[in-house]
Amino acid sequence: MNKFAYMLVGAIFTVIISIGYITFADTTDSSQSEQITQEALTVYKSAANETEEVEVFEEIQPSIAEESPILLSTGREEVTITKVDTEKTDENSHAEENTQVAKGIAIAKGNSQAKNNNQRGASFLEQLKKLEIELEDEQFEIEIKQERKKNRVKSEVEIEWKNEKIKLKNKRADNFIEELFALTEVYSAEDLPTLANKILAQYEVEWDSAEVKIKAEKADGKKYEYENK
Repeated sequence: MNKFAYMLVGAIFTVIISIGYITFADTTDSSQSEQITQEALTVYKSAANETEEVEVFEEIQPSIAEESPILLSTGREEVTITKVDTEKTDENSHAEENTQVAKGIAIAKGNSQAKNNNQRGASFLEQLKKLEIELEDEQFEIEIKQERKKNRVKSEVEIEWKNEKIKLKNKRADNFIEELFALTEVYSAEDLPTLANKILAQYEVEWDSAEVKIKAEKADGKKYEYENK
């Protein structure tokens, strides 16, 4: 009887241990399954995030492409600015060349008044057969000569100013004389003294301190002479 009781107790104890082991195994498997599931979710989420990042990157690309025209526009403006700066440099170079040629003569260009004066001056010059203008003081001297013969023009300009001397001939002299005549309105020979005064002013020479001689002859034979001293 006691032996049978011990056997029954042992059997019950074995059953309890077996049930506990099975339960523990199920719990472990569940934990592992949950861990595996969690890792799978993590991998999935990581993959999803990478996919989102790729998608975001792909969405950013059009944005960059849309900004490119703005950058190109800025570049064109800079080129334009660069172009506007080159034109100014050319004008300045031309002005400097005139300054070297004319030794300080400041002629207004680009405005309608100067163009009108230039046209009037050119028109008056075409009426002249001969023109001679001599202006002189202690530190300045200019001689302007122009002669027309059978549709041919011979021009010569000599300038001495502050121990420097320049001589112009032909086309350069023609252009220089035309620019001088753009300094003021010249309708007739009587306006030549006013032009002479304008020229002196460009060289900072006082009218009273300078000697002025002007000779002009028109194509019809009329002559004009002027001296201030």
